[in-house]
Amino acid sequence: MNGFFLTTRSVILCPHGGQVQLQSSARLEADGAPVLLQPDPQSIVGCAFQLPGPKPSPCVRLVWTTASLRSTVDDKPVVTHASMGLCQSAEGLPQGPPNITLYQRVMSDE
Repeated sequence: MNGFFLTTRSVILCPHGGQVQLQSSARLEADGAPVLLQPDPQSIVGCAFQLPGPKPSPCVRLVWTTASLRSTVDDKPVVTHASMGLCQSAEGLPQGPPNITLYQRVMSDE
């Protein structure tokens, strides 16, 4: 999977406009920020999604379902702009894919 690395400086939104709070356990940096790793937890704040009726169902986490096949840090796959993810509610229900709006421009070695 070719792609540009995502870092803690990337801007990622849930399908409803909530902001993903990017965190990384990586020591590797690209453009001065740690790269994102597939297993690192990513929380979402500010999602206003509501199911029909009175129950709010905001996106609260982003789970990366795919990541780089060749670029790893400590045996953990690095997330690129071509990676796929799924935003989820507190109950773990799928809410849609994330919207990656900003990423660094250092290409992975794939």
